[in-house]
Amino acid sequence: MEDLPIVESEQESTDQAIIEGFKKGIDQTKLYVDTREPPKIYEYLDRQGIQYTKTLLPIGDFIFGDICVERKEIVDFINSMRSGHMYKQLINMQNNLKRKFLIIRGDFKSLYFNPYVKNWTLEHHLGSLARI
Repeated sequence: MEDLPIVESEQESTDQAIIEGFKKGIDQTKLYVDTREPPKIYEYLDRQGIQYTKTLLPIGDFIFGDICVERKEIVDFINSMRSGHMYKQLINMQNNLKRKFLIIRGDFKSLYFNPYVKNWTLEHHLGSLARI
């Protein structure tokens, strides 16, 4: 199967410019945490005495040096995969940082009662990731 050429949109060019600007200004010794993370993340870091900088990250949820972590609740992960947003996030991570991690948090049992993810199996989720 032949790969299709990647056509970059104007938004993708803007996103890339933001990422490049962020990478130039990053302090390799600081932990950066995205401002969109839930309060429990900040509370945990504070309780542990971990120093961090809260900022709107252009990529990932946590960045430390060349390490990028994207954290997803399982339902959010599935919805992101279905919408195509997850592919963009992972490709940005792959293209811009040396070490990247995707953490999927949650219980697959919780999906059984969620109407938005009915008819999606574990194989769908793993197969979606394997395409990237």
